[in-house]
Amino acid sequence: GDGSVPPAVLPNSRKLGDERMQVSPHVLDGEGVLYDAFRERKLLDRYLETAALKNDLTLPDAKLLLALWELNFQPTRREAADFANLPGSTFPLSLQRLTARGLVKITEIRQGKERSRRMDITFPEAAGPVLADLRIARQNYESARLEALQPGELAQYTRLAGKIQSHIRDTLQ
Repeated sequence: GDGSVPPAVLPNSRKLGDERMQVSPHVLDGEGVLYDAFRERKLLDRYLETAALKNDLTLPDAKLLLALWELNFQPTRREAADFANLPGSTFPLSLQRLTARGLVKITEIRQGKERSRRMDITFPEAAGPVLADLRIARQNYESARLEALQPGELAQYTRLAGKIQSHIRDTLQ
């Protein structure tokens, strides 16, 4: 070349590892049920993103893998996408990537007279390390959420949150 040395840091570039999404201060300060749900989702995304990057997954792929792992029934594709909070256009692509990487195995089954097929979900041995990282991400998320609580407050919160979730389940039935 011409002997010139490129700048050490290009304008608007970020150091590798600083890719984390930023949350608007307006959203952080907002009040209301949708603000609360948004902040909870973004906090979970922050920890899932670490596991996703470590395992060469996209964030939607990591969210879907976690959702499939946590499901305790055989969902339809629509139920699984809704549970993972993924748009209908993202779900099939993420599921395809996860199955192609051997992280999940899906067997389509038809139950009785149902029109839609259900998914029997299994996790091959290759998924073990990725699922372990997702478990750690979930634990880190829970720790971050509850970090400011004292042991007595945590016990009270756990009791009240269980009561609230029970009421929500009853209301949605």
